[in-house]
Amino acid sequence: MTATRGRTGRAAIAASTLAAVVALVCATFVAPDADRYDVVDVERLTVAVAFEPREPELVPPVEVEVQHPTRASAPAPATPTAAHARAEARRIVRGLAAEIRSVGFDREAWIVQARATAATLAPATIDALEELAGEQGAGGELIATAELLRHRRDPGARATLPEAALEALRTAVDAPESAAAAAAARALAALGTDLDRSDYIDALARGAMPDERELAAWALRAAGGERVTHGLAEVVRAPLDERARDLALSTLAVLLSERDDLSPAARESARDALASALVDPRERTRVGAVVAMAALDDAAAGQPLLAVLTDPTRSPAVARAAAGALATMNDATVARDLALLVADPLLDETRRALVAETMLASRAACAAMPSARLEALDVLTTVARKDPNPAARRRAVWKLSSAHDLIAREALAEVASTDSDRGVRNAATRALQRLAQNSGTRR
Repeated sequence: MTATRGRTGRAAIAASTLAAVVALVCATFVAPDADRYDVVDVERLTVAVAFEPREPELVPPVEVEVQHPTRASAPAPATPTAAHARAEARRIVRGLAAEIRSVGFDREAWIVQARATAATLAPATIDALEELAGEQGAGGELIATAELLRHRRDPGARATLPEAALEALRTAVDAPESAAAAAAARALAALGTDLDRSDYIDALARGAMPDERELAAWALRAAGGERVTHGLAEVVRAPLDERARDLALSTLAVLLSERDDLSPAARESARDALASALVDPRERTRVGAVVAMAALDDAAAGQPLLAVLTDPTRSPAVARAAAGALATMNDATVARDLALLVADPLLDETRRALVAETMLASRAACAAMPSARLEALDVLTTVARKDPNPAARRRAVWKLSSAHDLIAREALAEVASTDSDRGVRNAATRALQRLAQNSGTRR
């Protein structure tokens, strides 16, 4: 009986404890208005619970993977499979090959298109093109493949094609179809062997037919390299005829302007050859030498050009070509020498005016020598106002139209209203208009 009453008492305590917990939970979470509920005797609740010990339930831990929010990122580009890359390479090659066979094929535009296409190719597609090059016969598709690879070759290494592909390109060069031959020749010069390039230099120098020489020069412009530079320099120094020297000069000018990986020895060889061409009796050869010399763009090349610019025995065409080349050179020595020459009172007036034009056109010289720029302005304004030759005055006012300076505006306004020659006045008026338009654009 006593045990029964004990169990009944403990059950009552447990029931009252449960009721108190429920009331506490309701007061806390269900209704925030605590005044509507009885206050829970927490002390009594604590004592009651203490009288009813319970074994803790051991719940096995549950591993929960927490997903932390991250910023969405663009999916990585898919790498094309070998089959997909090969199919893409074939599609591109067929499109370029069809252009070669089209009526009115423009080789310059085709090369630009091939260069732009090659710049977008994935490495896997380049690998597929190299595989295709060894499988194709002599035809437009091989030529297109080689042209794409030519634009993607490593500039620091001489890339070549498989011998079977090179032999097919040689066959295409000898084909009667001129369009395909021209495209194949450039690919062969760029991706072929040193022997192929030597054959082109020999054809340029000794070719029996004019077309053969032109094709060789066209191909060598895509080749570059030490041996080609030395070979062209040798043709310039000791040509078999005038045409060979002219072609070698124009090809050398292209290579020097487009390649910055030539060794000092190769550049020195080119510089010596061009210096010998500067004294050639033919004006066309001298102009070609000036243009090629400008592509060297250094102080050593500037000195021969300055000598041409200031030599009164040189023809105006050659002197102006030298002036144009010097104006593009970004060299401190050339800028200093131009500043000294424009202030030289012993220099021939015609040449001094040409030096002044060069000084104003050279950003490097104007930035390095501001006082010399004012001297050049003074020389040209004097020519525009007082030179007895109307052609010289017209040239001076036109050159002044590119000088954004109050001195130039005042001189042009005076010439436009007072010069005795109508053509000079009109030229000065147009120069003032050009100055005003350029000033508005600069603002």
